[in-house]
Amino acid sequence: VASAEGFRNYDFVIDHGSSVGDGFVGVILKVQIKENDSDKKLSVLAKIPPQNKARREQPGVLSTFEREVYVYNVLLPEVVAFQKDEKITTAQGFFNFPKVYYADFNAEIKDSIIIMEDLRDSGHRMWDKFTPINFEHARLLMMALGRLHAISFAMKLKKPEMFEKFTNLKDI
Repeated sequence: VASAEGFRNYDFVIDHGSSVGDGFVGVILKVQIKENDSDKKLSVLAKIPPQNKARREQPGVLSTFEREVYVYNVLLPEVVAFQKDEKITTAQGFFNFPKVYYADFNAEIKDSIIIMEDLRDSGHRMWDKFTPINFEHARLLMMALGRLHAISFAMKLKKPEMFEKFTNLKDI
């Protein structure tokens, strides 16, 4: 990721990317890439499966990572390409997801990593799980989900061959 983003002489600073109890299936690490010869830096989140063998082998843990990697590497790029082809604007379409720099799932060694932008850098925050969601945030969520579903219906109608590859996803 550092090389792809133009870093040449750099170091990493690694810290916790979330608090204990935030409810993530895996471990979230905040990685700051810092260019040694300038002020250039980039903060990313690295999401990995639990390091504890018992937790890693719990039902659904690795399959959740496999699905998330598939969504970032296959489904969302197709959704974006479809919207671009149909000239659907950011205001009309579904673009509500972080930039993913790298995502990989390896079934043979039972490991995975997802490296994505840290949305906190653009002002986003985790909702306090002990505070009921307010109407405005619920409305924003439902609008985004509605756009995603609308895009899927449009894709099914206009590009059924593109849509077809997503119809055999198993519910995990």
